[in-house]
Amino acid sequence: MLEEMRDLGFESVELSHGIRVSLAPGILAGVEDGVARVSSVHNFCPLPAGVMNAAPNIFEPTARQRAEREAWRRQSCRTIDFARQVGAPVVVLHSGSIPILLGSPERRLKRLRAAAYEPGAPSRDPRYVEAVRREVQRLERRSAGPRRRALTVFRQVAEYARECGIRLAVENREGLREFPLDDLIAGFLDELDAPEVFGYWHDTGHAQLKELAGIGTHHGLLLKNQANLLGFHLHDVSLEESDHQIPGSGMIDWSMVGSFVRPEHELVLELSPRLSPVEVCAGRDYLLRRWG
Repeated sequence: MLEEMRDLGFESVELSHGIRVSLAPGILAGVEDGVARVSSVHNFCPLPAGVMNAAPNIFEPTARQRAEREAWRRQSCRTIDFARQVGAPVVVLHSGSIPILLGSPERRLKRLRAAAYEPGAPSRDPRYVEAVRREVQRLERRSAGPRRRALTVFRQVAEYARECGIRLAVENREGLREFPLDDLIAGFLDELDAPEVFGYWHDTGHAQLKELAGIGTHHGLLLKNQANLLGFHLHDVSLEESDHQIPGSGMIDWSMVGSFVRPEHELVLELSPRLSPVEVCAGRDYLLRRWG
């Protein structure tokens, strides 16, 4: 696996939340032999025992059940330990969700938006705009409990990350009720009060999908969190609003994104497995040409 990435011309790789434990010995051997550098590891990695498919949300730090929060802490520490073993400086984290008892806010908004759909642009229909405002306010009101639980568990994990010399990056998410809400990310990191451990990981596809849903802007999200940026998941969004596409093939403003990129940031192409190796390299080469 690492040799394939090297032969495509990549100097480093991210190990994802789909890595089975059976792959770990080969990865460790490849890293030791200098096949590739590991830029980042995505929680949970390797997968928890008995889990065979990518499952980054199988345990959540915002869960009401203490046992689930403890499982998240334990598996996150396992990922941190693996990151230390492979020499990765950063672990990318999902941070849980805000529970909703009745109905899905995503489904409600999707139905409203479909009535006044504008391909590639947020709906300007006043009813939709007002519905988005109400749903976001509703989720903000419900976020106090999840925030309190997440802060406690994140602080516990921070101690082990600090010992291992690993940074922890909170990723922006595409789901409306995933925690923290985009407007709350910077405040959540401030509350953690551990800038030497915690930072922000920007996913370009998630940010663009949120903008299309009428929830903030891609540029605004980067602007609010630029001081805490550790790295990027880079992928485009098609006019049909499908993400994990080749950079340059969709609607993302890559000049805008590139204005926030710094030499110390980790840059990871996070592309659909349906794409061919030729398409993967085309996406990389497009960004290299755009950003120099």
